[in-house]
Amino acid sequence: MSQLSLFDQDVFGNTEAILNDNPHPLIVAARWGFKLSYVDQDGDKDHYLYAGIEWFRGLGGDRSRWTRVKSKLLLSTQQLPFTAADGKTYQIDFVTQDDLYRIAMDMRQTAKRPQLKEIVAYLAKAGVLFDQFRRKPQKAIRTFEEIEDRKALCAAEKHSHAAHAPNYGMLTNQTYQVLFGAAKSELCKHLGLNYTQSRNFRDQLSELARRAIQMSEAGAAAQMSAESGLSDMQQADIVRWYAAKLAPIAVEMAQQAGIDLLSGKRMIEA
Repeated sequence: MSQLSLFDQDVFGNTEAILNDNPHPLIVAARWGFKLSYVDQDGDKDHYLYAGIEWFRGLGGDRSRWTRVKSKLLLSTQQLPFTAADGKTYQIDFVTQDDLYRIAMDMRQTAKRPQLKEIVAYLAKAGVLFDQFRRKPQKAIRTFEEIEDRKALCAAEKHSHAAHAPNYGMLTNQTYQVLFGAAKSELCKHLGLNYTQSRNFRDQLSELARRAIQMSEAGAAAQMSAESGLSDMQQADIVRWYAAKLAPIAVEMAQQAGIDLLSGKRMIEA
């Protein structure tokens, strides 16, 4: 894991290469001329962590209000080493790009922050999903489809629940437990996922595993959309039934293909 700065590159002399292949936080920093340090965790630009306070200050925020902003927005920060201009190393807060966007949208536009209005307008037009589409179009399309499927599932779960207040997390973990034998937290440990990867858990799974989840949830959504007055247990039973139907098929297909169902890695022949 290495700490980099956008301004290690020739930002003002030649930004074209930077703008073509970098996430939007770095494009914003280049265009509006402020420093934004980041940590490359695993070589995937979608997983970069950014120095939150540098982003906040670059948008016109006061350093003294950073702690209050973290608390207000419930940011999931990670304390990581940071080398300052004086050569000393400090522990500062790093956050995901999604948290950077939340900070920008929450800040009040004032005369003292002339760049904020332009930055917010730029981010609003681009969007987080477009950022992925620009660099990884196939992944972005798949992500959009999965988001729509999740919306349909959540709507069906809410509609069918007796109090219209389903336990979404429990139901999702029921799917994981039946398909893969463990809840999300244990699966993340098994795969050795870092913080950012865990927050984008399904992105780390094999295509076969994602399809199994998608089909299982689609079946559960179709049934629950036609029912009402269900208890937590009844909803869990529906979710488990569809997952149980898909699990042996997914396992058999992974074995036939010679891959690990969860990670998609090639299995080592005995």
